[in-house]
Amino acid sequence: MPNRSRPHQAPSVLDDLGQEITGILAPVSICMAITVLLVKALNPEGSAGTTTVAIATLAYQEQDTDSAGHKLGGALLNAIIFMAVIAGMTFVLFLLFKWGCYKLIYGYMGFAMLSILFFFT
Repeated sequence: MPNRSRPHQAPSVLDDLGQEITGILAPVSICMAITVLLVKALNPEGSAGTTTVAIATLAYQEQDTDSAGHKLGGALLNAIIFMAVIAGMTFVLFLLFKWGCYKLIYGYMGFAMLSILFFFT
């Protein structure tokens, strides 16, 4: 009986795509779930006494009298500014890592951790 096995083919990019997507989505989903649970546990009523994050409303603060189009434009502007700040900070951290400024990165991480701890207490 002749051997009908297919010759060895190079693996396709799509072969491992499902595993890569699952590998990314699983930790992100877990992190999002933990974040939601922590927010619900720390602020169960969703009280209005909490302060708004300043960078989230840097360019536009919504008013009740604003039109829907004006609110949409303001929200998009705020989102663009917020994403630019996050991208800029990520780029700075990348450069610090590339240049080997590990003490500065550890100091920043410690400062961020302590700020979050004091913010929640």
